[in-house]
Amino acid sequence: SLADASLEGLAYPGLGLMTARQPWSSHYTVNMPVWATAHTTQFTGPDWHYLRHGYGVGALDNGGTMVSFISPDNQHLTVVIETMSHDHSKCSNNPELEYNVTSQNITIQLMGSFVDIQELQVWYTKLDPNGHGAFTFANMTPVKVTAGQVRLFLGGGENYKLTPLTPGQRGDHR
Repeated sequence: SLADASLEGLAYPGLGLMTARQPWSSHYTVNMPVWATAHTTQFTGPDWHYLRHGYGVGALDNGGTMVSFISPDNQHLTVVIETMSHDHSKCSNNPELEYNVTSQNITIQLMGSFVDIQELQVWYTKLDPNGHGAFTFANMTPVKVTAGQVRLFLGGGENYKLTPLTPGQRGDHR
């Protein structure tokens, strides 16, 4: 649901994108799915397309995934990486499903017209073990691209978005 305005103690608390325990007070909390979704939606559009598996899309060696999007004119790139473990992202349909994610170093090789990119903007979210945002959708120091390669160290419970696009900001729910 978009907003969870149910009373405390009822089944499936906090499953909405936002939670309003006392909606009449105008207070609400923005939940983690909004920030996780922002890693994909903030710098892409409905007409962007995924790269192929093995070419910017796939599973990471120590758990997690990477997907890359290209603009319709093939001029813009966005890479989204997630390393959420079972503890960070329990499936409500199958809570017993187990999978492991461990820290890892990755290298991303840019190709084609993207090989000349000098740096990528980094947007970052860190989840605590309960799946809550300890650090949500923060604009970090850009990462340097050397000879078309980007090297990153990834921990568990993290979301990254890499893009050469410089506009953008973290939303505010005032």
